[in-house]
Amino acid sequence: MNHIDQPTLLQIKKIIGLVFPKAQVTGFNRTSLGNVNWVYIIKLKNPVKKLVLKVVYRKDREEQGILAKEVEVISLLNEKKVKGVPKVIEFDCGKKTAPWVYMLESFLEGCPIIECHENYQEKDLESMIKSVARLISGFQKIKYRKITEFEKQRPEFKTFPDYARFYLDKYCRVCDSYGKMPKTLIGRARKFVDKESTKITNREFVLNHSDVSSHNILLKNKKFSGIVDFEATQTMVPEFDLVTFYHEFLWRYPRLWILLLREYVKLNRVPANFPERLNIIMGYRSLRYLYIAVKNQIYQYLPGDIKRMEEVLNGEFIKTINYRV
Repeated sequence: MNHIDQPTLLQIKKIIGLVFPKAQVTGFNRTSLGNVNWVYIIKLKNPVKKLVLKVVYRKDREEQGILAKEVEVISLLNEKKVKGVPKVIEFDCGKKTAPWVYMLESFLEGCPIIECHENYQEKDLESMIKSVARLISGFQKIKYRKITEFEKQRPEFKTFPDYARFYLDKYCRVCDSYGKMPKTLIGRARKFVDKESTKITNREFVLNHSDVSSHNILLKNKKFSGIVDFEATQTMVPEFDLVTFYHEFLWRYPRLWILLLREYVKLNRVPANFPERLNIIMGYRSLRYLYIAVKNQIYQYLPGDIKRMEEVLNGEFIKTINYRV
């Protein structure tokens, strides 16, 4: 994959100097190492502020334009005035300033909900749920005629069944390679996705964050303060972000899941088969989560991922869908 060297303080100062010539860098800490980017929090003096620096450290993902995609998506959301999204401050894909592709974006104050939700009562999270419903709805005002991931060398699709079936063999093959996977689970999941996906007949798709997760949603003083990480953003059917949030977080809070759906339908027209559509997309999403866990050997997530998949197949998940007041 041809990983690159990490940024040095001298390189960081040079980058900051292009945007804030009088600024002093008083802090420079890496916060995470994802599959694609190094992410740093930079503290400044004159002006006093924090910025986020993202550096693509994998050559293959640089060639696919992964950071250019984030810049495009964030800029579009800023243009559409979607609240809770950072702003792009600087982007260099030509390596004019540093030997790697980078982006500077504004820093959103807040704590990932996975790190702080246990400090709150369930009712304290209701405001956040309503804000996330508005956020998802804001994304979905941006419409497309195809399913696309906004990346080079990635295929595009005109229907959801074509999209799901394109990845089905790979997902199932990888999942079946894991010796501790429950027998028949993946075979049942394959049949479910292959058959049920044909009921999703959209010819128009909407923008989805596609990782509305407990790590990316930020809270500050019990309030939603924003969402980060647009690496996975793509166009998709409207139910995608809803089931992602359930799979990642809201399974812990059945009442908040119902609240999210009720807030969402206040803002959006939904079809009569909305529960069935949620169930189908949840089935596809759950299979993808199983694939990711096995492929990346993050086996600590597998028990929950297996449970979510079973809930779809045995009819338990669809029973959780209650959005009528």
